[in-house]
Amino acid sequence: MRYRRKGLLLLGGALVSSVAFVALVAAQQSDDFDLSWNVMGGGGGESISSDYSSHVTIGQPIVGISEGDGVRLNVGFWPGIGANFTSPTPTPTPTASPTPTASATPSPTASPTPTPGPGFSLTLHPGWNLVSKPTGGSVEVETLLISILEALSIAWARDASVAPDGEWLSFDPTAPPALNTLDEIDETIGLLLFLQEERTINVPGDVPETTSISVYGNRWNLIGYPSLTERSVPSVLSGVQYSVVCAYDAEDVDDPWKCYDPNVPEFLNDLLEFEAGKGYLLLPTADGTITIEN
Repeated sequence: MRYRRKGLLLLGGALVSSVAFVALVAAQQSDDFDLSWNVMGGGGGESISSDYSSHVTIGQPIVGISEGDGVRLNVGFWPGIGANFTSPTPTPTPTASPTPTASATPSPTASPTPTPGPGFSLTLHPGWNLVSKPTGGSVEVETLLISILEALSIAWARDASVAPDGEWLSFDPTAPPALNTLDEIDETIGLLLFLQEERTINVPGDVPETTSISVYGNRWNLIGYPSLTERSVPSVLSGVQYSVVCAYDAEDVDDPWKCYDPNVPEFLNDLLEFEAGKGYLLLPTADGTITIEN
């Protein structure tokens, strides 16, 4: 095939005949040569003439540019042809901020108001105090008196079971422990204390339902009174024989000793009742047992 003035690039085929479609896309020319580049959409194979050979492409699409959102396509397989993809700029999808779920504020668990435990508060005065522990159970003297040790000079108790006259037991907070003979007390024991200043002892524990106190005749017994109920002297000591019982009232500076003698007229006695927290000095005429019921 001879191209003069205008040459055609045939895209057709010996294998498949197609309808010719000519599109002018560019021109190259000189004094003796003019080639306009056109594409025929279809055909394929090689076409040869005395002067030129043409390699055509089977199934060549119509050359051109197709565009859409995010893509630009140069159609065709020939020079300059390719697919240019423009990466679309992503439109940020708003991320929904999670709506905070309101956490239920926990209702504070009400702490139970402590109920004052059973016990007894004992006020001590400067000087001598004759007291007792009205609640049940044995306790170390130092533990019981821990809150008043700085003001305490000495504590005395008696073990009337030691014949023939009984034995005095002592606790001195400033003395070496080996020299103290009073280690523990319970509700049956009276305690004679000497203090430098007024103090208060909180005595823990429950008042026992029943307490039996052994007493020994013809010697002084220092006893306690394990009850919170005031009772007359004769009712408390109804089970034993005795010549006298005394208490010490530290508030009565002029006449602190108060006594009861069952053998004298009632009006001569100034000790009328047993009271909680007080200790008593008892002189029985025979061994016996005092029973306190609450």
